[in-house]
Amino acid sequence: MQTLIGKQLRDLYDSVLVEPLPDKIVELLTKLDDLTGDDDNQDSSGSSSADSDRQ
Repeated sequence: MQTLIGKQLRDLYDSVLVEPLPDKIVELLTKLDDLTGDDDNQDSSGSSSADSDRQ
């Protein structure tokens, strides 16, 4: 029974991951990016591409 419930929950939440973000959320994320400055050049380690260019 737990296996079936687990599978159904995974199926449900996996489908949520592929749904597009609502326009309002995209707008809020864009505003947040604008407020925090130009962080578009940062990779997942937190260093910017400018830092890697200097090496």
